[in-house]
Amino acid sequence: MGHRRDAAKDCRTQEVWAAIETFSHLNIIHRWFLRTILIASLLTTSCRALAVVTTPPLPAPSEISVFTVNPVSASHGIDSALDLPSQCWLRGWLKLGFAPEYGKDKSVVDGAHASGALFGGGVNCALIQPYENGLTFKQFQSMATCDPRGRLVRIGDGWFHGALANPDYLRYLLGSAEAQIDAGADVILLEGLNGDYSSQEGFDLHALGSFSQYLLDRYVSGQHWDVRDSRWTQKFRVDFTDPDQCPDGTMLTFNYAHYLVRNGWGLDPSNNRNPLASVWGTAQDIGADTFSAARNRTVWTFLSGQIRSYARQRRRRVWIAVEGLTRHADLQMLLCPMDASVGGGVDPLASHLGAWLSLVAAARGAGFTEDAPLVAFQDWRSGSVWDRFSDVQREAWTGSAVPEIFASGIFFAYPVPAIDSTKNTGGPGSEASPTDSGYAAAIYKQARFVRAMAPLLHGVTRQDLSIVGYTGNAMAVVQGQALQRRLIVHLINRDYVDLTPRPQVDRTMQIGLGVRPVSVVVHNASTGLSTPAEWTYTPTGDGGPSGTLALKIASLRTWNIVEIRLPRWAPLPGQ
Repeated sequence: MGHRRDAAKDCRTQEVWAAIETFSHLNIIHRWFLRTILIASLLTTSCRALAVVTTPPLPAPSEISVFTVNPVSASHGIDSALDLPSQCWLRGWLKLGFAPEYGKDKSVVDGAHASGALFGGGVNCALIQPYENGLTFKQFQSMATCDPRGRLVRIGDGWFHGALANPDYLRYLLGSAEAQIDAGADVILLEGLNGDYSSQEGFDLHALGSFSQYLLDRYVSGQHWDVRDSRWTQKFRVDFTDPDQCPDGTMLTFNYAHYLVRNGWGLDPSNNRNPLASVWGTAQDIGADTFSAARNRTVWTFLSGQIRSYARQRRRRVWIAVEGLTRHADLQMLLCPMDASVGGGVDPLASHLGAWLSLVAAARGAGFTEDAPLVAFQDWRSGSVWDRFSDVQREAWTGSAVPEIFASGIFFAYPVPAIDSTKNTGGPGSEASPTDSGYAAAIYKQARFVRAMAPLLHGVTRQDLSIVGYTGNAMAVVQGQALQRRLIVHLINRDYVDLTPRPQVDRTMQIGLGVRPVSVVVHNASTGLSTPAEWTYTPTGDGGPSGTLALKIASLRTWNIVEIRLPRWAPLPGQ
């Protein structure tokens, strides 16, 4: 690419000087004037070429180690975002209710690109408000979903859920995504693709018509039932004589909402006595053989396809992120779980490693590859568990839980700006300095460590969890990188007193290996130092290459990564 730029620059230079010579017959004043203009053109071209060369290349999602969640604007958030070594500013913009004029915030996109980071926008597909973004109330009513009785369902303070089966609503959402692409967004996050419906929602006219067609496709076209087949009544209790359920006496005009109300399930559509409840499915369905799953797949296919098509038309490469495990996304966003403690509060030290490892296994089993990395994030919204955490609890969670996420093979999106010290509600969108809290300092230090450890976090496979011996209180997770011929051990401190980690000094770690290592290095997240370890290797005595590695762990405060280089790749004994 650099050679092509140089060649283009040389060619442009020759064109400029050739043009100057063309006007040599003019008088000296005219020649001076044109020469000045053309040289200015040459300098401008050279500066543009230089700018292209010096602008950091933007990474693909699979190359990123440090993600951040950065709702930012030209007035705040940029400095905090730049302080972190972020490679992807997720959700810098988000269409949630009234959308900003994205074109006026171009400086934040430029700030991200200047630092070598992707800039992310987003669209919340689930929530809608009356009159947002110029909608008339009539338009809002047609785009909001309702319960089986046709009533809108209020969600919180003035929010309602959008009607995902309504093509006009999907086009409305696309308009916001397209505006963000035009303003420079590199990533579009689609939230709430399932509408976030409760069991009482999703029964707008468009959804009811789609469900009726789904039944015809599944049973009439797929299983050759007649539209007045007796099995509709025998299996599903459809009453063809009820003019509200079936106005023409057939399934061609079946109205599921009237069916629910007539059978007494209008307030409880998921009632296990409703034989069509399992066919309708739940809002969370993706791969299931249900109407809801089919709707979710249709919504995802339409939105993602249209966004990619729009970006291509504008010669842009735009990545699509999505909440949950959905095929064909470039980035999978996963909400962090939070467990309640015995006292009724929340334990920030609760381990979720098993859940994370299961998610990775499920993703790989479903065909998801590292080209679509899994990225966990915290829900900081008002009333969330994270919102109720104190600054000390957040710092403890960052030191104990985030390392588990990385150790499982998932990445974490750090919230930036880190915390609002005046309200202590912490989370993106705050204008407070990142130095205002211990929690903020902790995530900045940890994020820098993660960026430094990038080569050890990609392309990993899980090894056994139970083969590490450690003379302290720590969790050990072993990963392997066959191509790089190395093993990686994540040591995570589990010894805390009143939410403060108790440093462990001069401990020993042992692990059985299939071959004598070449070198062992301990990377310390708390100090940021990488130190060659003191180690010994004891062969098993059977004449083979296997043996036991013993090394000294000089200090463990929150998280150490032990890098074991091998002369050749050898899986752990018993693997």
